[in-house]
Amino acid sequence: MLRDFTFIDDVVESIFRVAGLPPTSGEFDPDDRGTSSAPWRALNVGGERPVEVRRFLELLAKALDKPIRIDHRPAPLGEVWETRADPSRLVALTGFRPGIALEDGLQRFAQWWTSRPLP
Repeated sequence: MLRDFTFIDDVVESIFRVAGLPPTSGEFDPDDRGTSSAPWRALNVGGERPVEVRRFLELLAKALDKPIRIDHRPAPLGEVWETRADPSRLVALTGFRPGIALEDGLQRFAQWWTSRPLP
């Protein structure tokens, strides 16, 4: 399975950049629940770099300096085999492209995780 992970700092930066750019109009189609008369805009925030879930787990284990044990199980019915972000609308609107690499994001997460006070 492939997933397109996005580091939280890229998500927060995206939100800050679009917060001052509200949509100005909406369209309403009574036959399409995805439309609204209220102004709205759907933007995809992601890095466009899908990785194998196994690779993600290996990198996380390395960042945390912990052993990894993967319990392989069949995928649930209807499971999506690959996700891939397309931030082109976000980039066109704000000029910002999420870009924190998975390895960097996991290292930053591991630093935060291991530095927090234990309960």
